[in-house]
Amino acid sequence: MQKTVRNNISEKFSWQAKKLVPADLDKACLCMEIGADSLGYAVFSPGREPLVLKSLQNKQFTVQANFIEGYFDREDILQHSFAKVLISIRDVPYTLVPRAFYKEEDKELFLKFNCGPAKNTVILTDEVQRMDAKLLYAMDADLKKNIDKLFPSHHTKSAVSLLIDHSMPEKTAKDTAFLHFRKDAVDLVVYRNSPLFCNSFSVLSPEDLLYFVLASFEQFAFDPATVKLVITGETETNSFAVKLLTKYIKSVSFALIDRQFKKPLDIPGMPSHYYYHLLNRIQCE
Repeated sequence: MQKTVRNNISEKFSWQAKKLVPADLDKACLCMEIGADSLGYAVFSPGREPLVLKSLQNKQFTVQANFIEGYFDREDILQHSFAKVLISIRDVPYTLVPRAFYKEEDKELFLKFNCGPAKNTVILTDEVQRMDAKLLYAMDADLKKNIDKLFPSHHTKSAVSLLIDHSMPEKTAKDTAFLHFRKDAVDLVVYRNSPLFCNSFSVLSPEDLLYFVLASFEQFAFDPATVKLVITGETETNSFAVKLLTKYIKSVSFALIDRQFKKPLDIPGMPSHYYYHLLNRIQCE
């Protein structure tokens, strides 16, 4: 199993600082984003300078827990101990529940009502501060067991709760939306001073994407002529989907990770909006 999994893994992007000293990794922070068929990780010095950035893809869509150890088996850097491990989990079913209505004993019922039944999962809960809500998500139980074994002191959150709480500054006067591209799906968060709405959509075509975005804007009376749409995730800046969005939405831009750090990131060839949330994980402890 391990050999087959290892051979199915391809490297999408890789960068390592010239000044990296393996002995220093014990003091470093590992940030990791685990998807349904992908894994990305970034390593930061104690001063929050990036030391490593890597994005890996599994060629076959499969259960996360079946190949997660295959990633670690092939990555020498991940064999080190780190001072801190921050993980985000994406591509999982989730639901938002207002804190006033949340009851711990009902969390399985809440998630089942919104997402349907799920087998062999663990239901985890994140505090979403900016919406005064709880985000419930179902994580594969075997994946959770593997992560706990590999990183006993990890701090894990859903990628969606991080998107809601940390994509935008605390205050923004202008209607703003964050659109995060994943494989065959998107996450959309709309803001007016604070987050108003978050949802995820499966996307079969650029026209589907446009419909979902404009329908969400209409729900909150967001004017496509004045709203600011910020894009992150796995899409090219000149993709047909982006070109279609710009025909109907006046202000479309891509997130710039440099603004999150004291020093500009010097990573040649990096499309920063691809890895915006992975790199931003260091800010969300």
